[in-house]
Amino acid sequence: MVRKARKITWTKSATKQFKAAIKFIRKDSEQNADKVKETILKK
Repeated sequence: MVRKARKITWTKSATKQFKAAIKFIRKDSEQNADKVKETILKK
């Protein structure tokens, strides 16, 4: 089965919340923050 890529349009609020979440994770682990960010943005 081939998955089609979907285009996601982020609202300003969602972008702000996403950045805040990554910043929060980064306080504990920069590596985990990068993994979470990459995983979410890859999908």
